Amino acid sequence: MVITSSSELDAASDFNYDRKAEVKAFDESKAGVKGVLDSGVKKIPRMFHSGNLNLIESSENDSNFTIPIIDLADIHSGIRCEVVGEIASACEKWGFFQVINHGIPNDVLDGMIDGVRWFHEQDCEVKKQFYSRDKKKKVMYYSNVNLFTDNPANWRDTIGFLTAPNPAKPEDMPEICRFVSVFHRVLASQTGPRISIASFFINSDDTAETTPKVYGPIKELASEENKAIYKSTTIKEFLTHYFSKGLDGDSSLKPFRL
Repeated sequence: MVITSSSELDAASDFNYDRKAEVKAFDESKAGVKGVLDSGVKKIPRMFHSGNLNLIESSENDSNFTIPIIDLADIHSGIRCEVVGEIASACEKWGFFQVINHGIPNDVLDGMIDGVRWFHEQDCEVKKQFYSRDKKKKVMYYSNVNLFTDNPANWRDTIGFLTAPNPAKPEDMPEICRFVSVFHRVLASQTGPRISIASFFINSDDTAETTPKVYGPIKELASEENKAIYKSTTIKEFLTHYFSKGLDGDSSLKPFRL
């Protein structure tokens, strides 16, 4: 085959590309995205390419909008119901909100971010012992929870801890995550890695139970005028679908709607 144009070169590249092999090699390296970066790679691996995305252009007014702010300063006084209503409204209309006066000291928040950064900046061989895709582990380091189903893969590494109902023991955590952060000051930078801290609240998987618990609409609240929107299901059924569908932009709840 004689290639005479860049479009033919792209087509030839598509023909010879084996994504499954690339993903497998990436996962088996246990080095994550940072390992790829530290290797001195000059081009982003094909498995991370998103192709042509239909992105909505930002308008000049986008920078003027404000998101809902939930103030917890007087949550234990007489405004609890009001605050709960504000949260419900923000969830319904926006899907997210900012919380202020939550009582968590800044040094705790900064220390948590530092701990995440310190873990990922360790030598690859140190991190490999925690690399796993076993969702039952209490401490798990991985790159892309849906690595084998998402296309493209996300340029992201994750360290996760199971905190309830049976949290990981301190000795089971990475050594660098056990220390108390010393006094410091964090300066925001426009360059460098972005760190996000997420907390997920969900019942534990019930696969070990003989009769898994079924979750569904509260029957006493359902009627002809107020019909159920979702069907009953188990945690196992939902999580199986959630982890198999990948991040395709569609809601994980779609298959469970009536």
